[in-house]
Amino acid sequence: MGESGNIIRDALLNIDPYDFENLIAKIWEKNGWQTTVTPSSQDRGIDVIAEQNSPVNLTVAIQAKAYNQDNKIGSREVRQYRTLYEQEDDVSAVAIATTGKVTKQAESLANDLDIRLLDLDDITRLVASIDIMTFSSIVSPIDPDRYDLVDIPYPSTKDGCPECNTSGTLWEAELANDRIIMVCENCDATWKAKANGGWIQVK
Repeated sequence: MGESGNIIRDALLNIDPYDFENLIAKIWEKNGWQTTVTPSSQDRGIDVIAEQNSPVNLTVAIQAKAYNQDNKIGSREVRQYRTLYEQEDDVSAVAIATTGKVTKQAESLANDLDIRLLDLDDITRLVASIDIMTFSSIVSPIDPDRYDLVDIPYPSTKDGCPECNTSGTLWEAELANDRIIMVCENCDATWKAKANGGWIQVK
């Protein structure tokens, strides 16, 4: 996947848990499923419900865990989420999607309990194979419908936003005219790179 794959991985490791749930729903939708993101107050462990009515009726209960690289899905979590089969009527399959890692023991147990596991590598490949701009609209403040992007946005290496004084909130993306745009996800302040260097604020 090259550089795009690395950008996707970095974005996934910093994704908001609610955005991750929506991303998982979008991945299933792109593969022909109807999805519902469950309100957090009512999820009972199910973050996303994916349904398909053709050629047969299928329902997948999905647990989405936005972890960092140091957190792992182990056997305990697999046993815990096995109960998702009883949480909704006619659940056909259970899936656990995580941006963290999965232990070998968890993989073996999931296979025995008929649970599908998706780790960071799996989700990175799925994102790269569907709609990059859909991914961009979920994880970054740079609207692909507004700007003519040539690749997915990526977290900026700059120290922080000079408008709202927050750190780690700036995103950059390359535009079709070889310019760079930068947007703060906290205050929506926007800049474009000038041809002769430096930045000009546009919002």
